[in-house]
Amino acid sequence: MASAETDTSSAVAPVHTAVPGRARLRVAGLYRNGVLQRTLEALLPDGVKIQSASANSRTGTLLVSFRADLPLARIVERIEDILHTSPVDGKSANAIATPAWHAAEIGQTLQFLGAHSGGLSSEAARERLRRYGPNALPSIGARSRLAILVEQFQSSPVLMLAAAAALSIATGGVLDAVVILGVVALNAGIGFITESNTERIIGSLRLPMQQSAIVRRDGKPCSVPITDVVPGDLLILQPGAVVGADARVISTAALSTDEAMLTGESQSVDKDPAPVPSNRPIAERASMVYRGSTVVGGGGTAVAVATGARTEAGRIQLLVGEAHAPETPMQRQLNVLGGQLAIVSSAVCAAVFLIGLFRGVGFLQMLKAAVALAWLPSPRGCQPWQPQSSR
Repeated sequence: MASAETDTSSAVAPVHTAVPGRARLRVAGLYRNGVLQRTLEALLPDGVKIQSASANSRTGTLLVSFRADLPLARIVERIEDILHTSPVDGKSANAIATPAWHAAEIGQTLQFLGAHSGGLSSEAARERLRRYGPNALPSIGARSRLAILVEQFQSSPVLMLAAAAALSIATGGVLDAVVILGVVALNAGIGFITESNTERIIGSLRLPMQQSAIVRRDGKPCSVPITDVVPGDLLILQPGAVVGADARVISTAALSTDEAMLTGESQSVDKDPAPVPSNRPIAERASMVYRGSTVVGGGGTAVAVATGARTEAGRIQLLVGEAHAPETPMQRQLNVLGGQLAIVSSAVCAAVFLIGLFRGVGFLQMLKAAVALAWLPSPRGCQPWQPQSSR
């Protein structure tokens, strides 16, 4: 626990602060540290006083947009809090690893967090909410319906058909253009519906959420919005409740939780206030409850040690938001095949067009024939022209 008190006073240094409401700061440990970059961008803005934060891991600097009346010292303080408490990787020299709360004694945990068995005062809770930000998980970017629709028209065969439709209209073949565009629209519609359903299913597989949490404030239980839970809050755990923050267990009465969303284990986990060795994995940390887990039996109390993106669930969502699924071998082969077919088809159409011109067929007639051949998959695409002048 002592490592969490390491001095980080020199971790943040101003670079350019001449423009009101904007500041560029150098953050120690940010250089070539993509995890710290994403963590600062996710945790620093609060939507009120700090509007945005853009970190650059290539230069090690952070650009912050904020209200002009907010002192720069407050922003530096907020960044240092993030460096102290956020789970970032070892590439950051000044970023402190998350304390092993599960291995700490209850009294030591309460003292470190400035909490006690009666809970925080309302004033202390407001100050911590300002300091640490709202207890909100980082959002996972999902593709918009417009993006899904646009993707349906980005393959080589579809672009070739669209070009064929445009040429048909330009040469007076409106009926051919309507048929071609109908095929393109049907293909896009099927793809759009399929991918939209997939996005909807993935979106439904989110962590269980609730709008409020029961905490002890000013010595008495009260219900607060889940976004207002702060480190040091005393959570009251009841059957059926979804845990609103990562928390160190203080007391239990046959308390058990379902942590399948973190560990994949289908069986509930019994909780106990006794410390466990610091090297235990999450699935074996009986002295901890985690955000998103569900109380399935008994009850108890726990002190919140991490909120928002600092929780284990927040770390997962930060990583998921940056992950990009690689193409499957079949997708790669289909993309290559589509490109090859488009090239071969274009070459064949161009050859037919040139041969027709060479044999004396009119330019417009051959252009229509080449367009028809571009979208019809069978040799019937050559039927619209049968040169009579060639013998």
